[in-house]
Amino acid sequence: MSQAASLSAPNVSDRIGSAAQGGSAPTAATRYLAAGAYLDATFRAQVLSLMDDEYRARAPEPGIDPECVVRHCRTALARKAWRDALLCAPLAYMHWTLFPLLPLLSINPDYIPVALAAYWLPIVATWFAASGIVFGESFLTEILTLTYRLSARDFEQPQPVPQNAQLDTANVVAYGAFSPFVGSGYDLAGWSFAVNLEQRMPGRETAPDAFQVTELYDALRKGFERLEIGGLKVADRLYVDGKAIRDDNRFLPATLARPVSRVTTAILAPFISSPGKTVRHYLSLEIQDWSGQLVLSTFIRLQKTQSKLFAEMSSFLLPPLKGSYYAIDGRSRSRVVGQTLGLFLSAFVQSPFLLVLAPFRTAGRIWTPVRRLSERSQKRKEIRNNPLYNYGALTSIRQLGTENTWRVYFQKLDKEMHTKIIQQQLLDVLTDFLADHGIDVSEIKERGSFILNNGVMVSGGLIQAEGLAVGQGAQAKVSKRSQ
Repeated sequence: MSQAASLSAPNVSDRIGSAAQGGSAPTAATRYLAAGAYLDATFRAQVLSLMDDEYRARAPEPGIDPECVVRHCRTALARKAWRDALLCAPLAYMHWTLFPLLPLLSINPDYIPVALAAYWLPIVATWFAASGIVFGESFLTEILTLTYRLSARDFEQPQPVPQNAQLDTANVVAYGAFSPFVGSGYDLAGWSFAVNLEQRMPGRETAPDAFQVTELYDALRKGFERLEIGGLKVADRLYVDGKAIRDDNRFLPATLARPVSRVTTAILAPFISSPGKTVRHYLSLEIQDWSGQLVLSTFIRLQKTQSKLFAEMSSFLLPPLKGSYYAIDGRSRSRVVGQTLGLFLSAFVQSPFLLVLAPFRTAGRIWTPVRRLSERSQKRKEIRNNPLYNYGALTSIRQLGTENTWRVYFQKLDKEMHTKIIQQQLLDVLTDFLADHGIDVSEIKERGSFILNNGVMVSGGLIQAEGLAVGQGAQAKVSKRSQ
């Protein structure tokens, strides 16, 4: 561990295994989010609050190593705590030094010059001591961590994502928000249609061949494997309602527990052909591009009856991160001497204010464990008494650090490219599979052409996905749901 960790927190107690979270090896997105732990106090507090909720499910974290980000959030918080605790020492010294001098002011007016002179020495000593403490914490963060440890050169290099790799072992997502695809970012809309399985191919005299929906899913997986897109991950996932799993030990092992992130194939398989109302299977595709800064997720669901096939596709996007996090790339090691001097001057100015606040902040942190015990007791009571307690995930670390703007024009074009390729391959495989079974696919081809030629295009600098209308005569209506 580098010098930057000398004031770091202990290892993350509740480790977030990459297998459980869909994380990956460190990427550029991981590095920028780790920097956000030091640069963005709001983001840091949100991440730690997310981790401290021991009964809520974890959302998938595509394109990042969540454990690395959490570790940096805890380190940043620990450094602030140590700084405030150490600032209490010079403050106590000044108090104990000045208090005995107070009687001199009232005993004899001749002692006032002596008392004032004696006052200045502990005040100046306290100021310089506090400045040194503040400078030490700033130097650790600004120079050793942000300029060196989290630089593109020194940060642990990402491992390439194997082409067509399976999504890491998590195959269950318990959602707690309106959208089941929590952690996947902005909704880019999608499409769905039904196919008449009794309509024979033109010229065919016999009835279409029967098939199982699992066969079609297998054909889709093989079709996506042929694309050989770098960063493409494919897997089967179950999406379960966090308010409907209280008595379902397949997904919740105990009332006072966190929902599982993985189930066996024996549990998952029946939902592929027979989805439920609160538990639904989706074939999930993730394309991680730009070293995790761009993640396109596609969710495919098929449902077959005796005479009809329903096909549904939804797309979501995790765009680049907040612009302020990218500032670490502008830090130059050749300017470290000047930056160090600036940090000392800044510490000299800030230290009197931080000195005054230090006792209150330290007292608040000392009280934190007691407050958390009380909150934990209240939450456990709520869980026991509320049959509809929501165990589902509400957001993700990656989503908390996201900003709905494009940083590079080519990122927008790459998103469009990936979307079109996935849609085209899905329609091609679906058409070929049904045609091989003697089903008329002329209507699917027409709909496919319409989808590809009139798909949703996100242009401009912002990513807006509400109220989009697609096709001639289409109308978009947005309804606001109360939270």
